[in-house]
Amino acid sequence: MIAKRFNQVFWGLILVIVDLNINEFDVLPDFVGYILVAVGTGGLKTVSPKFGLASTLSWVLMCLSFLGFFVSGDFTTVLTVVDLAVDCAMMWNLLGGVMAFSEEHGRADLVLRASKRRLAYVVLMVSVSIIGYLAVDKGSAVINVMIVIVLLVILIMILHLIRQVRNEIAMGLA
Repeated sequence: MIAKRFNQVFWGLILVIVDLNINEFDVLPDFVGYILVAVGTGGLKTVSPKFGLASTLSWVLMCLSFLGFFVSGDFTTVLTVVDLAVDCAMMWNLLGGVMAFSEEHGRADLVLRASKRRLAYVVLMVSVSIIGYLAVDKGSAVINVMIVIVLLVILIMILHLIRQVRNEIAMGLA
């Protein structure tokens, strides 16, 4: 059952990360991904309270994502800042849960990876946001693109870590 929950988190994050737009319509809306993450982490809350908090924050992100369809103007900026803060807190707690689970099973290597990846994620998300607001010339846009590429690499590394924890620890418990 734990492996199934990690699968839900993995696929939920994939849905959040991948934006497939057809005529400005997102075929894979983020709120569906956040529901999967919320259900998966909610099912892991007995493993670590950090997963329970990640679940609650994923439900908040689901609501914010859905709300994004209906807002415009100045409220969009507020929604973006709130979304960033909640997203960083969710990922911090999700990887904190991975750390607790890995530590409980004697996998210090996975604990270290999760610790580094959650810090890198938060720093990069904040950096991308700040540069996005400050970008006024093309040089800043190039830097922003480079940071986004690095962020995608970090996200792929996070997905790989979740898959590795699922395969190496959670499957062994089934």
